[in-house]
Amino acid sequence: MTVLRTLSMLFLISFFGTSCANDSTEQEPVEIIEPLPENINTLIVGKWRLIEGYRNGKKTESLADTYFSFSPNGEMETNLGGSTEAVNYQIEGRKISQDSERFPVDYSIDEIGDSTLMISMTMRDIPFKFHLNREVELKEVQ
Repeated sequence: MTVLRTLSMLFLISFFGTSCANDSTEQEPVEIIEPLPENINTLIVGKWRLIEGYRNGKKTESLADTYFSFSPNGEMETNLGGSTEAVNYQIEGRKISQDSERFPVDYSIDEIGDSTLMISMTMRDIPFKFHLNREVELKEVQ
């Protein structure tokens, strides 16, 4: 009976010891990326103003007043580079490619909705993230 009891105890210890060891291992958090809406090309059209900007993971105020404006004919205007520049753009999957010799960069669409847009990019090995809101046109009441 003692042998049976000893074997049972060893089995329980090894079972619980293994399961506890597996529970304590740290796992990388899995980032869930929502699929982009099918109407991304029409949804992005409009002017988007920066709410929060991040450089290298830290919030920065130096990007204040930044905007992006996307037209339905494939033209994009932004003041991100310091002065206003209008260039052609294309969207392929999550990537916005712009045809700019002065400021060549591709943006990644992280999230988009009716009124919010989150895009990111890397320039000179520094990651940037932009949280933008759609600018609402105020119509004059007559």
